[in-house]
Amino acid sequence: MELKTLKDLNLIPIVHQEWNSPDDAPPISIDLKPIKEDLHKELDDKITIENDANCFALAEATMGAAKNYDVVFGVIMGTGVGGGIVLNGKIHQGRTFIAGEWGHHTLKQKGNSCYCGKNGCVETYLSGPALEKRWKEITGKNETLSSIVNNINN
Repeated sequence: MELKTLKDLNLIPIVHQEWNSPDDAPPISIDLKPIKEDLHKELDDKITIENDANCFALAEATMGAAKNYDVVFGVIMGTGVGGGIVLNGKIHQGRTFIAGEWGHHTLKQKGNSCYCGKNGCVETYLSGPALEKRWKEITGKNETLSSIVNNINN
């Protein structure tokens, strides 16, 4: 591993700070190596692993548009939907470590099937793939969300 600085590292954050390796994570994993320890050894620095939505919310709360606010809720909408909560400059995790994750709250009891096993999750209605699917149902056109948005007035 030839890693000199964190700028040399580009990973999708998929593990929680309490997890030591992707083995502890949900089904998605990188290559089953203890990434936190490996990075610590390689960089000789403290390593914190955190959810991407929490990092986004913390960055906005400390350096971005929300830096003068005590309570920040950062919303992420893309392939999925989620969020991070920051209270007084610290990530609020909640007792189950998913305080800001609103994508799997039930929006409609007998709604769309979700990969998490539930039905009607917010993510099945508001994520990029969900909106693309609905667009195809309405128009018959198979388009990406960016194409739909860019051509909405045409």
